[in-house]
Amino acid sequence: MVKRSDSMEHWDAIAGVRGLHYLNDKWYIPYRINAGAGDSDFTWSAWGGGGYRFTSLDVLFGWRYMTYDVGSDTTIDEIDISGPFVRAMFRW
Repeated sequence: MVKRSDSMEHWDAIAGVRGLHYLNDKWYIPYRINAGAGDSDFTWSAWGGGGYRFTSLDVLFGWRYMTYDVGSDTTIDEIDISGPFVRAMFRW
């Protein structure tokens, strides 16, 4: 009998920066980028976009990209994900 397990644990050290640039009292540009390595060969992620502030609601839109290079000795060796996003944040 042969048993196989596709479970895996990975630990990576990740460092990054994030920021927020206000264009005026309503419009702003948020961003975030990080990168790291450890058990994986390399991983990094970045997103940026634009936001608009209403009285008690913010609407944020943008683009996100993430890559995770685990290495060739695992079941999944690399994952790339990217696409648009929309987010609403309520304040009270």
